[in-house]
Amino acid sequence: MKIEELRIIVDEREKKSGIPKLLSSIGVKTEIRTLPIGDYIVAPETVVERKSIRDLLSPSLMVVYLINVVD
Repeated sequence: MKIEELRIIVDEREKKSGIPKLLSSIGVKTEIRTLPIGDYIVAPETVVERKSIRDLLSPSLMVVYLINVVD
C-alpha cells in the first residue's frame, strides 16, 4: 500500500496536537471526526489512543494496568 492510499480518521480533539497536519503533509489522507473511543482509527478494527509519558506514569493508569495483569 502506498502512503497516498492511507486514510486515518482523527478525533477532533487531536487537531491541536499537530499530528493530523503532519500526517497530511506526508500525504496521508485524514478525516476529522468526534470519536467515541480513541484518538485515531487506522484500520477497521484498530484504534490508537495517544498518551504522553506523564499519562503513562499516572497512578490511576498504573492501577488499571495492575488490575488487568492480576486478573
